[in-house]
Amino acid sequence: MNPQTSQSSAHKAWFISVNGQNLGPFTEEDMRAKLKTGEITSTTFIWCEGMANWIPLGQSPFGASMPPQMFNYQSPTTYATPAEVDCYGGFWIRVLAYIIDGCLLAIPHAVFKNQGDIWGWLIFFLYKGVLESALEGSPGKLVLGLRLVREDYYPTQISQTLLRAPVLMLSGLCFGIGLFVIGGDRRKQGWHDRVAKTVVVKKEFLEKVGGQRK
Repeated sequence: MNPQTSQSSAHKAWFISVNGQNLGPFTEEDMRAKLKTGEITSTTFIWCEGMANWIPLGQSPFGASMPPQMFNYQSPTTYATPAEVDCYGGFWIRVLAYIIDGCLLAIPHAVFKNQGDIWGWLIFFLYKGVLESALEGSPGKLVLGLRLVREDYYPTQISQTLLRAPVLMLSGLCFGIGLFVIGGDRRKQGWHDRVAKTVVVKKEFLEKVGGQRK
C-alpha cells in the first residue's frame, strides 16, 4: 500500500524504496542531495502522492527535471545483463593488474623504505584508496582496459575505495582466499569488492551500455 502524505502545491513529498524498505517523506532538496551523494540513483524506485505506482527515479518526472550532469551515465534501463555481455574483469586479468600495480608500488616503497612502516601504509592507501577513486581504477587496471565502479556501474566514492583497500590487504593475508573467490564469483567480486559494493568491469562495457560520461 502506498504511503500517504500531505503536500503543498509548491512541494511534493517523496518516498524512496531502499533494500526493501520505504523511506520518507523527503523534499525535492533532500532528493537532489541524495542523488548527488549517490545514496539514490536513477534505478532507485520512488513514489509521491498522485503517482499510480512506484517507478525508477530515472523514468519519473522528477528524474526528467534533473540536469544531465546529475547523472554520470545514461539511464540504467539501457544496461545489458551479465548474461548478454561479458562485462566483468576475470581472475587472471586482475592478477596481471595486481602485478603491474605491485611493480609500480615497489618504487615509492624502495624510496621510503628507511622512513618507517607508516610510509608504506600511507603509500598503499593513497594508491589503492585515493588514486583508484579518482581514476576509476588503479594504473594496472587502466592499462588492461578495466574500470572500478559501483555495483550499479556508477563511479565509486572515495569512501568505498578507502574501505576496499584494507579488506584487499586482509584478503591477501588470509592465504589469498579473498582474492581466489574472484574466479568463481558470478560478478567476479573478491571480498574487498563485496564489502565495498564495487565491481571491476571492462571499459568497453561502460562505453557500450553505460553511455558517455559527462
